[in-house]
Amino acid sequence: MNFQLASRKLPLSSTPARIYEALFITAPYAFWLDSSRHDTGQARFSFLGAGDGPESYRVEGFVGRGTTILRAAKEPEELEDDVFKVTEQHLASMTVTTDQSLPFDFNGGFVGYLGYELMEITEGVPGHPSMMADAALLFVDRFLAADHTNDELYLVALHRGDATGVEAWFSYVEDVLRTLPASDRVCETRPPLLRPSDIEPFLLHDKTSYLNQIAVAKQQILKGESYEICLTNRVRVPLSSYSPADIFNTYLALREINPAPYACLLHFGQTSVLCSSPERFLKITPDGMVETKPIKGTTRRSADKFEDESNRQQLLDDEKFFSENLMIVDLLRNDLTRSCVAGSVHVPSLMHVESYATVHQLVSTIRGTLEQSPVGCVARCFPGGSMTGAPKKRTLEIIDSLEQTPRGIYSGAIGYLSLNGGVDLNIVIRTAVINENIAEIGVGGAIIHLSDAQEEYDEMLLKALAPFSAIALLAAPGTEEQEIKRSA
Repeated sequence: MNFQLASRKLPLSSTPARIYEALFITAPYAFWLDSSRHDTGQARFSFLGAGDGPESYRVEGFVGRGTTILRAAKEPEELEDDVFKVTEQHLASMTVTTDQSLPFDFNGGFVGYLGYELMEITEGVPGHPSMMADAALLFVDRFLAADHTNDELYLVALHRGDATGVEAWFSYVEDVLRTLPASDRVCETRPPLLRPSDIEPFLLHDKTSYLNQIAVAKQQILKGESYEICLTNRVRVPLSSYSPADIFNTYLALREINPAPYACLLHFGQTSVLCSSPERFLKITPDGMVETKPIKGTTRRSADKFEDESNRQQLLDDEKFFSENLMIVDLLRNDLTRSCVAGSVHVPSLMHVESYATVHQLVSTIRGTLEQSPVGCVARCFPGGSMTGAPKKRTLEIIDSLEQTPRGIYSGAIGYLSLNGGVDLNIVIRTAVINENIAEIGVGGAIIHLSDAQEEYDEMLLKALAPFSAIALLAAPGTEEQEIKRSA
């Protein structure tokens, strides 16, 4: 199937938040891949769209049950192959006549999430069944791309030779854009940043349980079963009734509290994902450059500039943080060598500090030259090593025995798989997943031999602070006598 790509460039006269609200907020399936912190140079473009184009369809993957293709006005198509094989086959069957003037790599293709439990497919480690699809991908044939560097907006659409419908869609979007104000759309109620102690009543594994899990993890390390175990917990918050506008406003609150280069809002049927991730899982350019940027090592920000700088310097000097990051760099170098040209994998940046609204984090960069297919590379690297530990397969088994619950979308990846071979996926952290009146926030940290249990517990709460503070806007008051205590 050959697609032609049509585009129209406009001034970015409004903001992505205003545009999403005007065009996509009520769509049953919609996305906003949001570079809400583009000043770092890590993420220049934001992509917005919905699943209502004439060529659009959905792909849902289920561990042990194959893949379902859902097209408008047609019966679901059940396939035995896993979601990686199906996605790869679909992309291989389609070509696109690209527009070389477009400054971004996404030319249409799949947008959505890959859930953590796909580890059964990629690593042969069964996990606990998730309540949601293990993967959900939307084939996108119409979208908008905001260029935050040049203040330009691109309207992009695929067609198969007859561009009449595309031109009508372009005109409709332009008409809507003319009605929008230039100012940004901020949340109606900016929440205060809550205290870590406010989170504790909502933990799936309370403090005693989590500390016990840390102790068991350290025992496994002492026995030589693993070097590093990325243990996680879940924060579960019951919600009041909410509308798409409430979800949107809560996401705006999250992006104000914690702007991040790999943020996103997904609204996929009954599931909404509000993500403020600072971490890239994989970027693959159409010409075959592969990059991953693991984060390992986190300290608190401080309003006092001297204390803040001291915390930042601690990341660079601390033996534990160094060990955490180095072991994951080594793991990801190994993961990339399975898909890259021999000798091409290298580390251009080792242990660089990146600072965000609530935390400093230690980040490394690993790159290589792709030799296999882009989707095959994603599968060989999944789930991201910064969320597992090393060695990966044995550590996944240990994690599953300790956590006893599915991670679902958390610890997976969100982003796009483009028709031209481009890929950009984040690591799903600093994220709230809303489904059936429950918001779940996954959170955790790497356990090594040097780990102090109380410090790991405190770090886990710190990482939950931004999404929890935003989700508090939707929390059901008084549920089981649990009240979110606001900071004075």
